[in-house]
Amino acid sequence: MSVYGDVGDNGKHVTFRVWDANEGKEYDAFPSSVDSVFFSQNAIVGTIIAPELLLIEKDIHVARYIPLNGDGRWTWFSLNSEEDAMNVNSILRAIKDPRNGDVIKTDVTSAGYLDSVGWISLNGLSLMTVENGYLIYLNGPDDTLRITGANATYNVIPLASGWNLVGYPLQSKEPINSVLNISSVSDGDFIKTVAQDPTHPGLSPNMQAQYFGGSWITGGGSGMELMRPNFAYQIRVANSGILFYPGATIPLVEYEDGSSDIQSLSADCDPNDPATWMVVPGEFANNMIVTGLLEIDGNLSADPNDKVAAFVNGQCRGVSPLYYVEVLDKYFVTLFIYGNSSGEQVEIRLYDASDDRLYFNIENFTFQSNGLVGNFGAPYTFRNKQFSASYQLEHVACEEDASGLAQVTMVDGLRASLPVPLEQRRDG
Repeated sequence: MSVYGDVGDNGKHVTFRVWDANEGKEYDAFPSSVDSVFFSQNAIVGTIIAPELLLIEKDIHVARYIPLNGDGRWTWFSLNSEEDAMNVNSILRAIKDPRNGDVIKTDVTSAGYLDSVGWISLNGLSLMTVENGYLIYLNGPDDTLRITGANATYNVIPLASGWNLVGYPLQSKEPINSVLNISSVSDGDFIKTVAQDPTHPGLSPNMQAQYFGGSWITGGGSGMELMRPNFAYQIRVANSGILFYPGATIPLVEYEDGSSDIQSLSADCDPNDPATWMVVPGEFANNMIVTGLLEIDGNLSADPNDKVAAFVNGQCRGVSPLYYVEVLDKYFVTLFIYGNSSGEQVEIRLYDASDDRLYFNIENFTFQSNGLVGNFGAPYTFRNKQFSASYQLEHVACEEDASGLAQVTMVDGLRASLPVPLEQRRDG
């Protein structure tokens, strides 16, 4: 076999792939006498008498291909194999034209691509798992994700009450009622997915099923009659529980009192108290991500205790601290904003921990499902509102104001010393 190249290829690693026509499968292959082969002009590896053997371990080196949508579109996918390295940069290495602003996310974590750096995650997506479902957004052309590795071993999957994004780690298509086993399932629970290629024969762009009377009802022809390898699924359950696919190897721990490792979350959030800021992602079917910097009074924040939060009608829809990105020497915000429908107006509040002060952002956002604002190459900047206002207060009961009139001039922005809101602090 001749391997071609030019001067610029000297010293580059040569990889080998083998197609087994009998099985209809592709494998990675590795030389037997050396660890690696590197391209060198006019070099010879092996001879007719002593040929170089290419070795394959079929259980480990089989290739899987996942089509990815490009041109600013999302793809839902999951993994059903495990490579030696499961970090996000290794798994996504086959993408040919990654660009600034490309994003991969679960329902609570994300990573963004930055030219010459790679994929950066600040909130927990450094490693990928076979239990998670993923959405990936590519700015470049349509692509294909090539992954090898051993067939996945997988755990049971805890499901929180509400929406959950999960993978399908099995190796074959199976009937939904045979594999979708949920401990707490009840009538009205719901599952949906989006095919990587919605034009594929037999797959509807509206693939969904609902649980009633002891089984999942799909409606003929939607494609949800079967669950499929490398698809991601969004499941809504009324009660927290566990999803146990056939073959799950590690059971969820259950205790004598009947409790388990599943945590039930509730959010009792006061927009004026950053200590209470939290969101329950499962309450919402959709999310958008804002990647940015925080600027207070013109100064970029470098305080990991500062926070940015999103609110809709006083309900917390997202919160993020600041994360240090060493390669850029800056502190970034990765703010998930959750919602059920596009068009909601989202108020952004900023917390300066060093001064214990709250601010409003210079602008609100309009919620957009799967929306993206900013990236590591061109981050959005959160800035506190600044304005001047002079106004008269009447009937003030403070002893210091015997006349009942007071003049207040605000020159450095709307703010509150916490936990008492600004409006309350003016009263006496």
